[in-house]
Amino acid sequence: MALRSPGTGKTRFVSVGPDDRAHLAVAMALDAVAVLRDVVARVIIVCGPLELDVARRLGSLGAELRDEPTPPRGLNAALADGIAALPGDTPTIACVGDLPSLDADSVRAVLDESRTGPVAVPDADGLGTTMIAGAARLLEPRFGGHSAARHRAHGYRLLPGAPERARRDVDDATALLDAVRVGVGPATARLLSDASWWTQQVPAGDPAGTC
Repeated sequence: MALRSPGTGKTRFVSVGPDDRAHLAVAMALDAVAVLRDVVARVIIVCGPLELDVARRLGSLGAELRDEPTPPRGLNAALADGIAALPGDTPTIACVGDLPSLDADSVRAVLDESRTGPVAVPDADGLGTTMIAGAARLLEPRFGGHSAARHRAHGYRLLPGAPERARRDVDDATALLDAVRVGVGPATARLLSDASWWTQQVPAGDPAGTC
C-alpha cells in the first residue's frame, strides 16, 4: 500500500478543512490495513512523513512502514518499492490507501483471481484502478488517471465484476457517500459519526448520515 502524508491528500473535499481531511485519510487507511492484515502475511506501507501517533496506530495493526523513495516519484514508484521487498513468487496485492469499504472476502476473491496471472480491479467508475494483484515479480503498478485501460494494455486482466467493496476508493464527498452506503470499517465509521462536516455533506434523510 502507498500512503501520502495525510495532511497533503483528499484535496477534492473542497469544503473540508485540512485537519479533517487528514483524519479521514488516516481512518480509511486504518480500516484497509486491518482488513489486509487479516488475509495476507505482510502489509507494507510505503509512505511520506507521518505523525508519530499515526505511525504507531498503523504499526499496532501489524503494518510495516517504509519511507517512500527519495526524491518522491509518486504513487507508482512507492508501490513498486514495496513490491520489491517481497520474494518474486509471493501472491501480492498493491493498492491505494483510501478503501474504507474493503472486506476480507473481497481481498480473498481478488487474490483467487490472480492465481492465473496479474489482475487489476477497476474503481467504481471503471476508469481508475483500486488494486492490482498477482505474483510480486509480475506486478508493475500503473496507477493514475484512466489507469484501468493502462493496466489492461500492459497485460493485466481487468476484473470489472470484482466485489463492490474492493472498487470503492474515496477521492471526494460523493465517493465517500457511496462507500458509506456500501458499508465502511470501524475507524471511518467512528470518525464520521462525530464529524460535523460530514452531516453537512449528507442529503436530508439519507441513511449515510447515521454512519
